[in-house]
Amino acid sequence: MAKSKTDFGPLRRGQIIRGEMRTKALKRQKATGKSGFEAVIPDGRQKKPVTAEYRIVYGIMRHPYKRSKKVDLPFFSKVSLRAAANRLELMGFTVEVHLIEKT
Repeated sequence: MAKSKTDFGPLRRGQIIRGEMRTKALKRQKATGKSGFEAVIPDGRQKKPVTAEYRIVYGIMRHPYKRSKKVDLPFFSKVSLRAAANRLELMGFTVEVHLIEKT
């Protein structure tokens, strides 16, 4: 079973990182002939992202359980996910979890 700890600090304090990411995204868009992604990347000029403007969606693909035929998560996975979602919500983000049935 994998353990995870999510560090959300860079998102909140990484003004330089956000500026660099935007520059790299613009270069990649130009190289691939695509556009529009820069509209969703903070431009690096604001000190912190406005968390209320972002929604974080966890999309989790699972096979249904054989006995119940339900798509669900193991108990301790739910506990870990809830802890991560709570930290994000404390920062002001909206968090959604979607279970996607694998076929």
